[in-house]
Formats: sequence, C-alpha cells, structure tokens
Amino acid sequence: MKEINESNNTKLNNITIIAKTICNPSEDLDKVIKSLQNVINGDPSIKKIKNETYKIKIKTKYLKSLYPLFNGFRNRGIMNTVKKHLHSKIKNDELLFRLNKQAAYSNVFSLIEENDSYLGSIEISLQTENIEDVIFTLTNQSKKN
Repeated sequence: MKEINESNNTKLNNITIIAKTICNPSEDLDKVIKSLQNVINGDPSIKKIKNETYKIKIKTKYLKSLYPLFNGFRNRGIMNTVKKHLHSKIKNDELLFRLNKQAAYSNVFSLIEENDSYLGSIEISLQTENIEDVIFTLTNQSKKN
C-alpha cells in the first residue's frame, strides 16, 4: 500500500476512527483484544459493562491505523469487493462496517452484516467530511473525474 501522508492532505484530516467490540463471558479477553488490534493499530480502552462482559474500543485520528486491515484485504485480492461493500455502508459523513471477530484473530478479515456472527462483530466507524476520498485512499484506487 502506498504511504498516506495525512499531514499534507487536507482531504484526509479531521477524521475520527473508532473500532469496537464486545467480549462475552464465553470469550477470552486477551484473544478478543488481539482480534481488535489485528484490525487497527492503537491502544485499546477496556470497560467492564456487566459481570464478565467487556467493551473494548480503539479510537484514533490516523488513517494509517487501518493499514493492517486494508493490507489484509489487498493480500487476499478482494479489494474491488471491499470497495463496493464500503460504498454501500456510507451514511452522510460516516462509514460504518463490521468484521467477523473470530476470523480477525487469525488476521483473516471478513466483512459481515450486523447479525452475521453469533459472538458478535468488530464494528469500524469512520467519520469525516470526505468519506469518499478516504475510501479511495484506503482501497488504493484512482478517483474517476
């Protein structure tokens, strides 16, 4: 993936990226944290929400934090499918998509719909005024004029 120089690209500034998931009582907390960190670079915040259930979240303002995820898609040769899926998930200035949490543990990134995973998913939210530019940058595609 070509390097993204975010500081010199005003279209990629002012972005907020949040990746979050739930660790259920039947899951290993360390493995769920690893699944999330395989998807996005960053330090997770962990909040106990009830009994042995935790909410794990990574929040960042750096698009390059998503390199592991998009390099994984690229290595599997599925970038065109990913691009179509992401475009279908845009609402206003937000892109919201989900990944299979168990597959992410093994560095296999699989896009899923909201209720497709029994143990839950990893939810990725990107908010910016230029969401189309972000998708083109992450999928390494040229924008057609």
